[in-house]
Amino acid sequence: LAGWVWNTNVKVAELQNDLGDAEVIISSLEKKRDQYEDKEVELASQIIWIEKDIEYMKGSLGRIEQMVTSK
Repeated sequence: LAGWVWNTNVKVAELQNDLGDAEVIISSLEKKRDQYEDKEVELASQIIWIEKDIEYMKGSLGRIEQMVTSK
């Protein structure tokens, strides 16, 4: 019986150690996920500004075209 208790305690200690390692890995992955989400939001914002710039440039080029072709 003492051997079984000893082996059980060893297994429990190993599981606790593995769980501790898993918690560290999960925490690291959550931080990376948050960083990627922040970057995703930032990139989406940049894309919106680029689209607005393109629309502005299209309008400017259209006005320039009208000025050049009207003369």
